[in-house]
Amino acid sequence: GSLWKIKRTEFLLIVTAFIAGFLFIRYVEAPKEAFGYVAEPIPVTVSGEVISIKDNASYSNVLLEKTKVIYNDKEHYIDGILLYLSDISSLRIGDVIAASGELSSFMFPRNDGEFNLYNYYKSNGIYYKVYMDDSVFTPRVISVKRFPVSEWLDTMRDRFVKELLEHSYSIKDAGTMSAILLGEKEYLAEDLQENFRISGISHILVVSGLHISLIGMGIFELLKRLMGYTPACIVACVVVVFYVWLTGFGASGQRALIMFVVSMTGNFIGKSYDMSSGIGFALLCMLIKTPYIFLGSGFVLSFLSVLAIGTILPAVEDICKWAFNKKMSGAMSGLAIFWVTLPVVIWNYYEYSLYSLLLNIVIIPCMSVLVILGAGGLFGEIFFGFGEILLKGPVHILLLFFEKMSLFFNEMSVGRILFGKPQIRQILSVYSLLSLIICAYFIIKQLIKRGKRFPAFFEQKKVRRTLALLFIFGVSIIEILILLPKNRSELEITMLDVGQGECTFLEFPTGECILLDAGSTDVKNLYEKRIESFLKARAVDKLDYIIVSHADTDHCSAVEDILQAESKVDVKRLVLPDVNGTDEKLEELSKLAYNKGCVVISLGKGDNIKVGEAVFYCLNPDAEEYYTEDERNDSSIVLHMQYFDFDMLFTGDIGERTERELVAYLKKCEVLKVAHHGSKYSNSQLLLERVCPGLALISCSEDNSYGHPHKETLKRLEAVGCKIMTTAESGAVKIRIGKKIEVYGFVK
Repeated sequence: GSLWKIKRTEFLLIVTAFIAGFLFIRYVEAPKEAFGYVAEPIPVTVSGEVISIKDNASYSNVLLEKTKVIYNDKEHYIDGILLYLSDISSLRIGDVIAASGELSSFMFPRNDGEFNLYNYYKSNGIYYKVYMDDSVFTPRVISVKRFPVSEWLDTMRDRFVKELLEHSYSIKDAGTMSAILLGEKEYLAEDLQENFRISGISHILVVSGLHISLIGMGIFELLKRLMGYTPACIVACVVVVFYVWLTGFGASGQRALIMFVVSMTGNFIGKSYDMSSGIGFALLCMLIKTPYIFLGSGFVLSFLSVLAIGTILPAVEDICKWAFNKKMSGAMSGLAIFWVTLPVVIWNYYEYSLYSLLLNIVIIPCMSVLVILGAGGLFGEIFFGFGEILLKGPVHILLLFFEKMSLFFNEMSVGRILFGKPQIRQILSVYSLLSLIICAYFIIKQLIKRGKRFPAFFEQKKVRRTLALLFIFGVSIIEILILLPKNRSELEITMLDVGQGECTFLEFPTGECILLDAGSTDVKNLYEKRIESFLKARAVDKLDYIIVSHADTDHCSAVEDILQAESKVDVKRLVLPDVNGTDEKLEELSKLAYNKGCVVISLGKGDNIKVGEAVFYCLNPDAEEYYTEDERNDSSIVLHMQYFDFDMLFTGDIGERTERELVAYLKKCEVLKVAHHGSKYSNSQLLLERVCPGLALISCSEDNSYGHPHKETLKRLEAVGCKIMTTAESGAVKIRIGKKIEVYGFVK
């Protein structure tokens, strides 16, 4: 609202800050990634200072800073290395240690929708990981520099968690309160965490700015009357610093701490506190410390929530006051946060539960009570010997209330919208809309200050209330409509990277979706880790067909998870090979499909499936031929897809013998899904010359034990002038068929 009032000195300061930021990234942060992206582990020797130690059930690691890495007799200085090892009993925070192991980067996502582990660690200032074989090497302590405060805080945290475990109503309550009060999630129940995430209230399971402000301001107001302004400010700041340190210095904790200290400094020197300046200063401090922190969703959501309260909330409050003569700050703060954070929430999680607005309106005020009761019960039990009654009484009742409300709405499945991953232009459109609202608010406010009055029509109570409700609901509906997935006008075929396995997804312009195979031998929990997130990113909650080419694990392991009763994907039809024989795995899949309520279709030679404008002609298996379980590969479903002028051949895992039998039925195709992951015993010269594909897709993992794709197969493909793309090199491969055929690899 006051951009035109920027002075020359302020403009120069902004330009200087941008230049300084660029130089900081270029010459300070860039050297920390001295090796670039390291996909294949390299042998190194590292030495650095231990700043944190994690001892979990599945792994143990230490975080090193001020780290020197020696590779090929050259020294590199890299802050932020995560060292994995099995024995950490001899290590303490502050030790400078040396160790040898294999260095690599954290994994980039290989499919759309997959969690970006690389960005997550980079946002925390951690650039590489080193796996150390304790049976060969042991970490050597070079020097000891103890930090009594850090060790005392670790001891206190452990003691607090122990007291919660011993004196809470249950381990589940203790785990939840450990997360809420201390940021410790080791005992947090996974089902509860997932339940809260789906209902949109997972933010209560982290130490948020609300906790810190509540604790800090509570201490300040209490001591202000006893000690005066200056001592109260100092004591409150010290307590908040120790609390944030105790809880692990998370992004929202850092932001709240800086803003609280700015507020207390204002009180100390007699200046008023300005939220915009406070959040701007906090942002600057955190970016200087960890420039890539903006890659973390927690950091972004934390700042956007405060930004919403500082920008959108005043406008909505004034509208409510004008229409209803009430500010309604509690309800309107939830609405403002919803408007500002919705695009980022959808970008990261692909779905939103609209009833979470109601849940947050009810739960956020209760959180203040829960934090006070939980902290009071914990400290009362530790220092005075009583307080257990709070943890087993009111705290348990509140936690049970949160859980039951969340379960109630989740089971109703009301208001859950699957948005998919929005496009950048959709997100920019939402923030342009909100910017226009803010600008309009400031303009109207300035006009009112200058004595301008609304027409008499707007002074009527019913008109004011109607306009206010139209504004509130209208903005919400428009924002949702902007972010909803758009209809696709082209056929998209995606071969997912599932390691050593196969999974192909087809989405038609008419809305039908097909999943052709879904299995892997080296990626555990494939559906949960890769396929589910991919489907959500594509806004897909319904599969018209799941086609299982054959019953080997590398083609159907995830199909079982999709067909489980608790799976949220609606499967209409399951297509299995029509084999004249007994296959226990196929029978098991049939039973799962029956229990889920979907139709089971047996597909054999001569059958076809029509989906939209596409026809799938089945060339194999022959229903009259007997196949044993050992002959699963040759009993694979082979499909020739014809979509206008585009043809593609899906070959399952058939071998050379079956290929010879099919040659007479094969036609030229633009794309070939290479059989058996590129095995040398498949994809014969005879088949390739008959099909003559322009593009060959191979699904396999890097460095697999089978040697896929085999060199002989690659030579045969190259001999017919075929372009080859593998999931091992390109990640997921997407083909878009419209006016022209476009091919993309997910890994650039």
